[in-house]
Amino acid sequence: FGGSLGSALGPALSSNPSDRRPFNIVAPNVDLVSFGGDVSIEGALLMYPDARGQLRILADRDIGGQGAITMSDLDPATLPSAAAPDSLPDLRRRFAATGALGAFNLATTNRHASLPRPLHADDPQPVQIVARDGSITSITIDVPKPLQAAAGRDIGAGARLLVQNTGPDSVTRIGAGRNIDFSASGGSAEDFAIEIRGPGAAEILAGGSINLGTGGGIVSRGNLANAFLPAEGAALLVAAGVGRGADGFAQAPDYGNALRQFIRNDAFAAAGSD
Repeated sequence: FGGSLGSALGPALSSNPSDRRPFNIVAPNVDLVSFGGDVSIEGALLMYPDARGQLRILADRDIGGQGAITMSDLDPATLPSAAAPDSLPDLRRRFAATGALGAFNLATTNRHASLPRPLHADDPQPVQIVARDGSITSITIDVPKPLQAAAGRDIGAGARLLVQNTGPDSVTRIGAGRNIDFSASGGSAEDFAIEIRGPGAAEILAGGSINLGTGGGIVSRGNLANAFLPAEGAALLVAAGVGRGADGFAQAPDYGNALRQFIRNDAFAAAGSD
C-alpha cells in the first residue's frame, strides 16, 4: 500500500491542502493480507477511532515499506462522522489547526481525554501482525491496544512497535523465529524500538539473539506517553535463544518447568549461598 487517497488524487481534490488531509484517514478496521508475498506500506495511515476497531497485517513473507500506520484512540464523539459531518469551513479549521492531521493528531493532552477509560478498554481482540516466513522491518506500528506480532525470521532494522496495554490483564506478545535486531536502526535513547505503554505485561521472544543497538531499546513507560493511563508500567519478559517451534515462530518458554526448577526446588539455594 503506497500513500493515501489524498496524495494519490492530489490537487485534483482541491488546491487547499487542508481539504485533502481528511483522505489520510482510513477506516477503523483495516486488513492487509498477502497470501504469497509481502505487505509494504509506503505512506502514513491513520485509522479512525472506534472502540472495536481492528488492525490485521498478515503476510506470507515480509512486512515493511518505510511507512507507518497508527490507530487513533481519540473520542469518536468529538470528531466528524457520516452521521454528523463537518461543513467545509469547519473541516478546514479542524485540519488546519495543528499539523498535517489537525485535530486528529495524537498529542498526549488529547488522547481519549474526554473518555473515562481508554477507548479499547473493553476490546478483547489484539492487533495482529504476522510475517509467516519473513521479517518485520522498516515500519512503524502505533496501536492503542495489545499487540500480537510474530515473524518467522527477524524483527528489527527500522521497525518500531509502539503498543498501549489498556488494563492490568493486558498482554502483548512479540516474537521472532530468528533474531530481534535493531543494531542497524541507529537513533537516540528516545527512539524506542519497542514501547509498551500502560499496565499489564509484554512477552518479547527471539529464537536466536536480541541486539538493541544504540537506540532506546525495549521500554515499559506506564503513563509517560499518555497521561490518561494508569501510572504503573507493564512487566517485561524478554528472552533470547528460545529456539523455533514447529510453526516456525519463536518457541514459548516452558514456564512450568522454570517454576519447578528455580522456585519450588530452590535451585539457587542448592547451588550454595549465604
